[in-house]
Amino acid sequence: VRGQWLISVYFPFVQLLSSGAAAAVLIVGAGRVEAGTLTTGALVAYLLYIDLFFAPVQQLSQVFDGYQQATVSLRRIQDLLREPTSTPRPAAPRAVRELRGEIAFEDVRFQYGTAEERGETGEALAGIT
Repeated sequence: VRGQWLISVYFPFVQLLSSGAAAAVLIVGAGRVEAGTLTTGALVAYLLYIDLFFAPVQQLSQVFDGYQQATVSLRRIQDLLREPTSTPRPAAPRAVRELRGEIAFEDVRFQYGTAEERGETGEALAGIT
């Protein structure tokens, strides 16, 4: 929760800094353009440089946010895996028989058409390996 609070403050703060810097450059630059000491193209270039400066800072904060979320998620998964099972252990467990590698469906009925259409083989899912 604390990490999310920091991120919720950090993102708007970086955006405020970016907007403030752009506004300051625009105000100072507009005065210089009016005085004839700066061209409009140079002012636009300065504004683009500000975006180029703040874009990696914002991307870094997004990566940090993803890292924080992943850390919290990992902690929750680890807590869940440490949780004791709610299924009680049997008093006298039975040994598992050796598996034969086949499945038998007994007393299972379903069909996909008439007897003539599907052919009567006596096995469900006949011919499937």
